[in-house]
Amino acid sequence: VSFCSAAQGVIVLATLVVMHSTAHSLENKTGLPFRNQVAAWILLVVSVLLPMLCGSQLIMGRLLSVCMALLSPFLLLSIRHEAFFFIALSIAMMLWIMLEFYLAGDNVQIAALKFAQWHVDGDAGPGQERLLEWSDVRRAYFFLFFVVLAFFGIGNLASVNSFDPSFVYCFVTVFSPFIMGGLLLLKIIIPFLLVTCFFHAICVLLKVPLGAVFQVFLVLSDLMALQFFLMIKTEGSWLAIGTSLSHFVISMATTLFLFVLMALAKLLTTVTLFSSNRQSKGKRQPVLPQTSGGRLHRD
Repeated sequence: VSFCSAAQGVIVLATLVVMHSTAHSLENKTGLPFRNQVAAWILLVVSVLLPMLCGSQLIMGRLLSVCMALLSPFLLLSIRHEAFFFIALSIAMMLWIMLEFYLAGDNVQIAALKFAQWHVDGDAGPGQERLLEWSDVRRAYFFLFFVVLAFFGIGNLASVNSFDPSFVYCFVTVFSPFIMGGLLLLKIIIPFLLVTCFFHAICVLLKVPLGAVFQVFLVLSDLMALQFFLMIKTEGSWLAIGTSLSHFVISMATTLFLFVLMALAKLLTTVTLFSSNRQSKGKRQPVLPQTSGGRLHRD
C-alpha cells in the first residue's frame, strides 16, 4: 500500500469522525466546534490536492485515488443518501472503463497501463490521432448519460432551489451566502468531475479523438435540448414553468461547463509532483500499448 493510498484512507476515516462529532454537537445544541470547522476545511483542501502530490501514474490506481479524493468533501457536504449515490456512481464508472477496455480487444492488462503524458511524449499530435469510429458514438452517448445522471442522481432542480443550510454545517453555521453558495456549487460539481475524469481516462486508454467525440456529444446534447425545449410549459404553476425552463437552460449550458471540467480532469489525472514510483531519468517507459495499423477496436 502506497503512502498516498494510506493517507487517503486516513482522510476518509477522519471525515467520518468529523461528521459524527459535528452531528452530535448540533443535536445537543452546542453549536459547531471550532476544531471540527478547522478540520473540515483542512480535509477539504488536502483531499483534493493529494492525488496531484503523490498520486499513482497507473490509470486504475490514479482513478481510485481521484474517487477517494472526491469522496471526502462530498461526505462533508452530505446529510442523507448522497454518499451512497457517490459510491454507486464510482462503481458504475469503474465498470464502464473496464467494459470499454474489454470491447477494445487489446490483450493488455489494464492495471499495467499509465496515463499518457501528452505534453512530454508528444504522442497525441493531430497527425497521430485515429479516425472516429461508431464505437466512439457509444462512448459519447454514455458520457452524456452519466453527466445527466450526475446532476439528477442526488436531487432535482426543486431540491437545489430549496437550499437546505444543513448541507454546510460542517463548515459554517453562520449565514454567509457566498460561502454557502460556493459549497453548494462544489457539491454539484463533484459528481460531474468524477464522470469527466473517467471519460478522460477512456480517451487516453483507447486513443479516442477527443475533438471528434465532443462534436458527437454536442449533437446528442442538442437533441436532448430540443426535447426539453418542446417540453417547456407556459401554463400551470410557477414551479412547473420554472422547472421546465431550467431543464432546457441546463442542457444548453452543459457543454460549456464540461470544457472547464475536462481541463480539471486532466489536471487531477495526469499531474504528479512527487511520484512514488518515478523511473530513472535516462529511460522512457511506454505509457500505452503500441498497436499496429489494423483496427484497434471491435464494435
